[in-house]
Amino acid sequence: MLDDRSAEHDKVIVDKYDDPTGDFSMTTRDYVLRPSAGPSTLRAPVTITLPSVSEAKGRIYSILARYADVTNTITITDKGDSEYWSGDYPLIVSGQNYMFYSDGLHWKNMSETIGVLSIKTVMTAAEVLNLRAVPITIVPALGATKLIEFISATLELGYGSNVFAESSANLEINYKDGAGVTVSVAVETTDFLDQTADTLTRAIPIKDAIAASTVAINQPLVLHNTGAAEFSGNAALDNTLTIWTLFRVIETG
Repeated sequence: MLDDRSAEHDKVIVDKYDDPTGDFSMTTRDYVLRPSAGPSTLRAPVTITLPSVSEAKGRIYSILARYADVTNTITITDKGDSEYWSGDYPLIVSGQNYMFYSDGLHWKNMSETIGVLSIKTVMTAAEVLNLRAVPITIVPALGATKLIEFISATLELGYGSNVFAESSANLEINYKDGAGVTVSVAVETTDFLDQTADTLTRAIPIKDAIAASTVAINQPLVLHNTGAAEFSGNAALDNTLTIWTLFRVIETG
């Protein structure tokens, strides 16, 4: 009898692990999920649906992105059965993760303030030369209740064969667009963007980035040329500007 019960116990899957590369609907036994936004040869956004909140009562689920980026996102949603669901949760960088707990009625995100994340953005010379008219999104808007906290950024000029030119133009990081609330101290471009070798600089947060919630929550971070005119030069269009942005996502819902 004991041998039979032991054999039956061996057949029970206590912790089920999955690593989906496409849309996936979780069961109550999918405790550990490591999704990717598609296989490497066919990247595409992925949606992960949590199990029934009532059936998952008392359980914790871990979801970590094996691969995700700002285009190929992993979105975590519920079945429409959770009280006070504060909006879907995006995974936008590899290694980002969430843990969810069900009390039987409500899904609780156990990491309301997410750790520091990093996104790399590579701009072409053409984009740099048009940056005043068309700011570049460096962190996308992440959802109706998500606030992006800018921490810092590292910028690198990748020099090609001839220089960018600037007179009084600098760079800044804003919420939403070029006219949005500024979140960084101005980045001086003299002796940076006009150099004839690969060159680095930093962006740091402004002391008082005071903004109405409506123009900060669910808004992207953008890089903007604050000058009276566009940058010029680099006729060969072979320079690049790379920016690594460090930020946190705060759940305000």
